[in-house]
Amino acid sequence: MRVFTRLTLAALVLIPFSIAAEDKKDPIAKELTGSYTKNAGDFKLTITFLKGSTVTFEMLTDNGDGMILEGKSTVTKDKVSVETTKFTKKGNFPIEKEKGYKYSFRADIKAKAAFFTDFDGEGIDTEAKNLIEGEYAAVKK
Repeated sequence: MRVFTRLTLAALVLIPFSIAAEDKKDPIAKELTGSYTKNAGDFKLTITFLKGSTVTFEMLTDNGDGMILEGKSTVTKDKVSVETTKFTKKGNFPIEKEKGYKYSFRADIKAKAAFFTDFDGEGIDTEAKNLIEGEYAAVKK
């Protein structure tokens, strides 16, 4: 009887800890799917999250100049870090990135929109941050 009581007590103590650990998982990890877009100046920006931790970031102008960064993402508590696996330059765009280029940002995903802030990476200056950061509308399938 004592063994049963001890096992029951142990279970009652451990179950809340395992539930708490589930609650502390990365809050955005399960929500990183879909495509989000916004217009900023002459650019149309699109961030797409695909299964398998693949992320694409498109920055294209109306005349077709721009770039597409494809990469693998790692999600921590509230930050997305991306390592570029492929860079595609479109038209006469003045920027080029190498495979392995790393950037990160914070993501707050809602039902109809996403908010991307705190972009960081080599060559991302204040002007670029002002262009990239902000509210993106969810792209309907």
